Amino acid sequence: FRCKKKLIFAFLLKIFGSFCSGLWSERQQRAYFGFGETFLFTLIPKQIKYPWVGKRSNEQNQVKRELFIFVDQEKLIIGGGNGDGIYVDQSLCQGHTNHCETFDNQSLCSQIDFTISVLEMYALDSSAS
Repeated sequence: FRCKKKLIFAFLLKIFGSFCSGLWSERQQRAYFGFGETFLFTLIPKQIKYPWVGKRSNEQNQVKRELFIFVDQEKLIIGGGNGDGIYVDQSLCQGHTNHCETFDNQSLCSQIDFTISVLEMYALDSSAS
């Protein structure tokens, strides 16, 4: 089974986040990792889910649509391709959100750059059983 994580961010009464599906051990083997179950969402002020756009007929842009999760010592990025769906810096206090081709989402909060007031992370790992 794959490890799944849900990340929730809160900023000025805006609550948004992502559900990340993938083997987090793969982050050492390739730049972006994850699976098509990954999605972005907003909860407040409005509940919206931005699922993976999936494979479309335009093969030229296919790579940009499979940029699910990127993690290194300096940042966490969820969603890519002409912008980061969610970007969080190494302090876990600052970030930004933009449209990305992976999820074809709108910016998840009213300001592109944000300061994280609450960060929640939940992990479901079936390999621990």
